[in-house]
Amino acid sequence: MSVVKSLDSETIAAIATPRAAGALAVIRVSGKNAREIVGQCLAGGGKTSVNRFGAERKSCLRVVNDEEGRRIDECLVVWYGGPRSFTGEDVVELSCHGGLYGSRRVLERVLENGARLARSGEFSERAYMNGKLDLTQAE
Repeated sequence: MSVVKSLDSETIAAIATPRAAGALAVIRVSGKNAREIVGQCLAGGGKTSVNRFGAERKSCLRVVNDEEGRRIDECLVVWYGGPRSFTGEDVVELSCHGGLYGSRRVLERVLENGARLARSGEFSERAYMNGKLDLTQAE
């Protein structure tokens, strides 16, 4: 399966779990700058945080801080290198504590660092454009 470059090179992010009461919320970040953007949100911040993800597809526990260094949440962080991810791009998933406030605040932090909010269905669209899903699966 050949990989077709996405027409949109921006890094996107969204809450990937339902907006219902639950123990966990997952924030998905996809695009060429996913690791750098999430790395800036982690305690310690900056480019050195990129190396603190651990091995690909292995979860690691990290603290997400606000712009002033205050703790927002402690999340499990997993990165999936493209093209071996759902979208075919680099993907980072943050599993944070459930609840609307905390998950929204983690998402806001990711957006503040350079990602843009994903449109409805955009992760599946990118997966289709990169040959990871066929049209039936994407629908």
